[in-house]
Amino acid sequence: MPEGTRTAPYLANLLSLPFLKKASLQPQHYQKGLRGNAALELTTPRGRRRLSVEEKGSHLSQALVSDLIARTSSRAAMPLILFAPYVSPEMAVLLVSHGINFVDRVGNCHLDLGGRYVAHVEGRKQRRFADAPVGARAPGFRLIFALLVEPDLLNAPARVLARASGVSLGTASNVLRRLEHDRVVVRTKSKRHLVRRDDLLERWIAGYAETLRPQLFAGRFHTADKDPPSLEDRVVTVLGEKGIWAWGGAAAAFRLTRHYRSDETVLHMEAVSSDLPKRLKAIPHSAGRLVLLGVPGPLAFRGHAPRTVHPLLIYAELVLTGSDRAREAASELRERFLAFP
Repeated sequence: MPEGTRTAPYLANLLSLPFLKKASLQPQHYQKGLRGNAALELTTPRGRRRLSVEEKGSHLSQALVSDLIARTSSRAAMPLILFAPYVSPEMAVLLVSHGINFVDRVGNCHLDLGGRYVAHVEGRKQRRFADAPVGARAPGFRLIFALLVEPDLLNAPARVLARASGVSLGTASNVLRRLEHDRVVVRTKSKRHLVRRDDLLERWIAGYAETLRPQLFAGRFHTADKDPPSLEDRVVTVLGEKGIWAWGGAAAAFRLTRHYRSDETVLHMEAVSSDLPKRLKAIPHSAGRLVLLGVPGPLAFRGHAPRTVHPLLIYAELVLTGSDRAREAASELRERFLAFP
């Protein structure tokens, strides 16, 4: 993350704080316990402090903030500061409550240097631009999911990638070109290389939350079961080996880690039939504890335990719940099952 026009507004807003004399960015090589790809060095009247920087280039949704919190360890070698185009008051509260510093392009910020120097600026509004880029569509996020689950598909024939992700041949070609344009994927003479996998994962989480999941959502239902295990036993009895289905969310996470089980049960189906709620004796209810969802593609059923979806899909559901317990489970799941080389 070199200093330049992209990061200049963040540094300028930080330097407007009365206790900062200098702010500079330096490359940060990977070390265990460090996050981000740059170090921010701040000079105060009492000396210098270093923070690890994570930069977001797009809309800061609750899904992305929850993902960041899930990846943030209290044992990290350096405190973290987030650079983002805009931090809304709601996202600011969430970040501050988890000890994450931030600064945005319009001047909102929170900076706590060990209690010696503390600054908090909020209430500055985001400016709207008529030429703001249009986000990707649901098929594009289906393809991104497939690439994250099976990276070798990056160099498979386009028709193979399209079939594996459940999208059209044209969509597969267009998304690959966009990833190359954004330098997430780099093409050499011999093959394509995924060089920014964390960025691709971030796109998947944001896209799943805001674009894809609403299309996969088949409903939330109430059942008369006394607890999640009772419900799940009955689901197994009703569905058995018929159809392609698997657990997601906390139900699947518990089967992988044995640590966290919420009162909500997420059930993913290849196809949600119209008579399924009746077969499960489930009544539509806005506060129901049974959630029926489709899947982002055939590879979703490549789980790490029987009748569970892929950990990537489990992780996305966990960070979307917004609870601290779910984020802790997501953090453990990511470390154990989604660690990237």
